[in-house]
Amino acid sequence: MKESIGLKLQYKLATVTVFLVVGVMVALSYGTLHDPVDKLTAAAASSDLSQVRNILDRGAAVDGRDRKGTTALMSASKNGHKEMIEFLLEKGAEINARGKYGKSALMPASAAGHIEVVKLLLDSGADVNARDEYYQTSLMCASLKGHTEVVETLLARGADVNVKTRKGFTALSLASEQGHEKVVEILFKTKPDLFLCDCQNRRSRYQ
Repeated sequence: MKESIGLKLQYKLATVTVFLVVGVMVALSYGTLHDPVDKLTAAAASSDLSQVRNILDRGAAVDGRDRKGTTALMSASKNGHKEMIEFLLEKGAEINARGKYGKSALMPASAAGHIEVVKLLLDSGADVNARDEYYQTSLMCASLKGHTEVVETLLARGADVNVKTRKGFTALSLASEQGHEKVVEILFKTKPDLFLCDCQNRRSRYQ
């Protein structure tokens, strides 16, 4: 009986040990695979061009995604680094690559109000009407934050003012919700469908 209990304990200990070893190996492997890309996106976010060039020269993929699902181009766009974006595009970065929640580089740039970056991305082929997982567009991102110049630029480049999110919000309803009167005026000039929004009873603009 004691011998049987001893064997069971040994088996359990052996099983736990195997799981621990495998877990450590997976963690180490994950870090090894992703650390260069984490460093790449961080360098792009801080506009450290020499560091980005060095990391790419060592073999990191220009469109690699870090632990948050972000590419270097998305990081640079979010932070408004035009020179970095130009460099990454020259290195072959995919202009319409998608990151976390399906967002493209144009979306965070629009949300942050980086007008020169927005223009650069559009001139480089960014899809002005790309939608994320919530069906939000760059126009919605800019309208929500009240960035009038970005809104005007996106509209001039063909942004669809009548697109709805999965919750039924439009660029106009988002701007109205946040009290961005100037953006509302700009959007009204495009003669949007005022009966599109069915979001009056929604608690969240997401999902």
